[in-house]
Amino acid sequence: MNDKVNIKGVLVSQTILDLLTGQKNAKTLDDDHILLARAFEGPEDLPFLIQEIYELKNHEQAPDIRFALVRIQIFCDMNMHKDLDHFQRWLYISQTIENILFGERMIEGIDLEDDDDEDAPPKKKGKKC
Repeated sequence: MNDKVNIKGVLVSQTILDLLTGQKNAKTLDDDHILLARAFEGPEDLPFLIQEIYELKNHEQAPDIRFALVRIQIFCDMNMHKDLDHFQRWLYISQTIENILFGERMIEGIDLEDDDDEDAPPKKKGKKC
């Protein structure tokens, strides 16, 4: 898709690098985000990374990791028409990791319809994973 950047021996596409950090033209990742990059850059390795990924569950950077995964999901939805197989794979990986770490997905099942109580947070639909 685009040029790769070598970060601690892992070749990471600039797109994944930017989405994981939330910054355009990012140049580096911490070790936890490198682990996620490995999953996106080598999808066939995801089953072998699950235990390492699960260990991030209670990590202090868990909120940052979750937002990185959500950014990837949004990006995939917006670009799916460009390369269906590629972006479906990234979407699957990001959703799977989010489910493993958080038990549910942030952007799935939120009811955005207007309620009588305007100050109430959006209600979640469906059952919890």
